[in-house]
Amino acid sequence: MVPMVGAFQVLDSKTETGIREVQMTPELAAVLSEHLRRLRRVGAPSGPNAFLVQNVRGGRIDRGRVTAILAKASARASEQQVKRGLPPLPHTTPHTLRRTYISIALLANSFDVKWVMAQVGHADSRMTMDVYAQLEQRVKRAHGESFDQLLRQAQAAHEEQQLATAV
Repeated sequence: MVPMVGAFQVLDSKTETGIREVQMTPELAAVLSEHLRRLRRVGAPSGPNAFLVQNVRGGRIDRGRVTAILAKASARASEQQVKRGLPPLPHTTPHTLRRTYISIALLANSFDVKWVMAQVGHADSRMTMDVYAQLEQRVKRAHGESFDQLLRQAQAAHEEQQLATAV
């Protein structure tokens, strides 16, 4: 199981209370702490009731804006990939990132469906299992020690590829 050090709340979720608590790994907690420090430095709201991802006025960012930002970032990342002789990224949307997170979380947590469904707000485990059943069938349950470990391995492989390309 992935060690957790904290949690944040997602308001307007589909839970009975309208609030879903999402646990954080140590590395995610560090990244979010730095993000909050940046918000404070620029004078943006950063208290317990502030939005983590904000619009320019400190309010809730529009879903369409998130999609546009992601599309722009994905296009730039794809350009960099192609420049290094690698294939471009596949079409990336907030939903594809969510599916990727769920797939990695299932792997990293030995297919602990209840934990993953709680993190992503699925009310019924069948939704998680139906969407990701193919992944479960292809991968051994013992594969993947933790979410952060998988990310570190991917980062190390990426850095090795960058070094090999630079030489």
